[in-house]
Amino acid sequence: MSTSFADGFRTLQAVRDLRLLAALAPREARVRIAAGIPEGRMTPVDALAALASVSEGRHVDQDVRREILSALRLAAALPKDDFPAFLTATMVLLADALEDGEGGEDVHWYWQTFRGHYRVAAAVERAAIVQAIRRIGLLRATSDLLPETAPDRATAPAAALRPLIERLCPRGLAPPNETEVPGIALLLFEALGSPAAAAAAAGLWSEHAESLVATAPPELLAGFRHLYETRDGWAPASDVPIPLFNPPPGVDWPH
Repeated sequence: MSTSFADGFRTLQAVRDLRLLAALAPREARVRIAAGIPEGRMTPVDALAALASVSEGRHVDQDVRREILSALRLAAALPKDDFPAFLTATMVLLADALEDGEGGEDVHWYWQTFRGHYRVAAAVERAAIVQAIRRIGLLRATSDLLPETAPDRATAPAAALRPLIERLCPRGLAPPNETEVPGIALLLFEALGSPAAAAAAAGLWSEHAESLVATAPPELLAGFRHLYETRDGWAPASDVPIPLFNPPPGVDWPH
């Protein structure tokens, strides 16, 4: 498993996306997951509190952790029983697997068995799940764990992003400042089809991630996200993940 700082960005991004989306799950989904723990082992209130801790990546007692993981695995195998609980449990399990080293879950089985269900989730949920499965597969160097199709991997297709980014590109003849919106838009527009420009965009994120998060329009953040999602080697030397909120127009979002 690679230990480079840049390589760590991709794991950080995958985990952060999963945990944010799991936190958006309706309370009913969390209650449904926690109900998988028999009351004789844990009260419903304690089960919900422990589930919240595991979902957020916080430490819990090993016996409690085993109970929560068991309940999560049950919910993650029952898409027809409660679809929000199924997605939430899957995301928590994948985040836990990524933070637990090389991933302890049988993600090959999850992908082969439930990929049709993942594909009908909201785009951000589907993409986050697929990115995590790919990440675990790459860490294990197991090629058959890697979902390959761009529609599975990307929150938004390049064809939808290009016009959104193009309208922010410079209109004058003067060369744009690469750290201002027109210059960033021009770089990202080129990066959607150019490996060299994509590498330059990774460098830009490495140097200016905090200011980009604070000031860049959502269309440009979606462009950076697309590079992360569709290029396995796109790994800025940064510990600042790309925001998941405020998607650009046309991006499917969980309700």
